[in-house]
Amino acid sequence: MPMRRIAVVGGGWSGLACAERLATSRPGLEICLFEAAPQLGGRARGLLWDDHVPIDAGQHLLIDAYTETIALLRRADALGTGHWERDWLRWTSHTLSPDGRSSEKVTLTGLLPDLLAAWPRLMQAPRGRVSVQGWLAQSGASAALTHHLLRPLAEGALNTDWCEASAGCFQQVLRDATRRGPLSLRTLHPRRNLSLDGIDPIASRLRHLAVRVHLRRRVEAVTACGGGAWELHLSQGETEGCFDEVVLALPHGAMSRILHRPSRQASGSSRAIGTLFLLLPPGVPVRSSGAIHAFQDPHGLHGPIVALARPPGPWGQVLSFVVSALPSSRDEHDSARVRAEQVAAQWLGEQHSSLKRHWIVDRQATWAATPAACSLQPRHGAFRSLGSGLWHCSDEMVQDYPATIESAVRSGRAAADALLA
Repeated sequence: MPMRRIAVVGGGWSGLACAERLATSRPGLEICLFEAAPQLGGRARGLLWDDHVPIDAGQHLLIDAYTETIALLRRADALGTGHWERDWLRWTSHTLSPDGRSSEKVTLTGLLPDLLAAWPRLMQAPRGRVSVQGWLAQSGASAALTHHLLRPLAEGALNTDWCEASAGCFQQVLRDATRRGPLSLRTLHPRRNLSLDGIDPIASRLRHLAVRVHLRRRVEAVTACGGGAWELHLSQGETEGCFDEVVLALPHGAMSRILHRPSRQASGSSRAIGTLFLLLPPGVPVRSSGAIHAFQDPHGLHGPIVALARPPGPWGQVLSFVVSALPSSRDEHDSARVRAEQVAAQWLGEQHSSLKRHWIVDRQATWAATPAACSLQPRHGAFRSLGSGLWHCSDEMVQDYPATIESAVRSGRAAADALLA
């Protein structure tokens, strides 16, 4: 009996999780993973700044509530070998004064009474397609709690302005972040970057499981080749086939283009993220990598800027200042960089001007978690069967869940389980 062949198209976290699940559950399969880029990881991968300073494409933070991601990293032996630094999540909100010279600081501990008072109503499901802004106004949450914690948390987690972000999606984030109690708030930071500490160990596991990984192999189309099998048409006129099953571990738009189908995605569904990286040189006192600093606009005209310190290394320590929910306008990107620089200068003082810096805008960082976009997610399961051996998984497929590494991993595993069933 010939070996059953399966193609996984897309080497992001969803594709990696899908291929790993298939190879682990059914060793007799022939699994081929195709990735258009020269490296795995998709939109959540590692980069090297100036060829020696490890950073990420954006800033990514894992918490213990991401159970599927952590289980995948554990199976890849990425957690017990010094790849990740564990800490406890600490939150400090800063509201800058109009002149930018001082700030009001509020910690999570200081907000705890307001949070406990509002929690019962925050755990009640929002009714209808309401925005985060509208839902919080109805929830009885205090102005201080909304300003210092809930709005910045919503915009950071959903990468969508709170006036258009889905309240149902945000509530799921709150539930997920507390479902393991205090243990959910333990953080994991890659000691170097996501690729070196997470993706590379997973890739090594895939090779050990005999998964064939093909980099720089862009799939342009998938067509039937008889007998229920599928053929992949690659760039430069190459073909690969025939596969019994094909899993498209891709964003919805890319999946639709490959299959030449109209996209059900809402227009303007993607959101950019801007990240300003600053490098503290070796020997300078480091800052805690367990702390998140949210800097608020005193006038409320702009969303918060979130600052994190990455684990230090021989290169020094990298600080990242993340501006979420960016529009597509280049002028808006320039304005966001100016605001990030102002926040960095306020946080670091005189030290700021002498530091090396690097500004990155990922224009297609995530999909916007609006009520309309969430209504297109599968109601049951975290994947879609496209019929006749075609499957689709991605980070936008988990019901009422925003674009995260965890949602990508959940979707990839769910598609693999459905295929095997």
